[in-house]
Amino acid sequence: MTGSEEVVEPVGRALRAARAERRRTADECAAFRAFYDRVADLTPAATETVTARRSVLAAGPTSGVALDELRTAYEETVMAVPHYDDEYGDGFAESFAAEFGDDVAAAFAGSQTVTAPLRAGVLASTKEALGERETFLDLLDREIDSLSAVRDGAEEVTEAIRSADQRPLSDRAVGELWGLQSLLDRQRERVDALAARRQRAIHDQRVELVRLGTDAQTYLYREFSETYPGLAALATLGRVLERAERRVDRALVVA
Repeated sequence: MTGSEEVVEPVGRALRAARAERRRTADECAAFRAFYDRVADLTPAATETVTARRSVLAAGPTSGVALDELRTAYEETVMAVPHYDDEYGDGFAESFAAEFGDDVAAAFAGSQTVTAPLRAGVLASTKEALGERETFLDLLDREIDSLSAVRDGAEEVTEAIRSADQRPLSDRAVGELWGLQSLLDRQRERVDALAARRQRAIHDQRVELVRLGTDAQTYLYREFSETYPGLAALATLGRVLERAERRVDRALVVA
């Protein structure tokens, strides 16, 4: 008999990965909110002295106190999340361009002060970056709930099988064997229902993230041998049930 720990082990690893990603995403949400507030508090210059436009990736130190304040705000919020170096590890120019796009980054690189258009562009891009992360945070909450339901259901099914497997089948009367077969049928129905709900959850993720071009399962579990750990656990449990059902069927034949 396969133990509960072996059956749900992929789900446990997936839950740890999803919870770690949720912590990182929540940190980024807080960082972008803080950055937005700091940029909103900046007073834009009435006029601007335009320098030669430079590529943001080649930009050196930028003149202008207000620009320094904007850069410092970004470095002290977005680039200060605990996982930044491990997850991203790029410098200000690369990060700013990646988050806000080349247009906003070029406007920053070609300015000496924070103008009203530059400030508005940064605020709009910040709001968009925050919105994407809040959407992903909501998806992660539902992913964690879905995986938890798979884990709990799988543990209950394996416990039901284990409780019914305390005596050798050869010692049981025909009525007991039919009762055991009925119990296995009910557990099969539970596993099928869990798998159906899990598949719907995965489908909903794909629909929600199509605009971002992201497959949540591949992204979250890219280091796993199973792209779909919840379904993998339920498939393992299904095989456990199949073996148990065959044993009962053989016992009924010779009873």
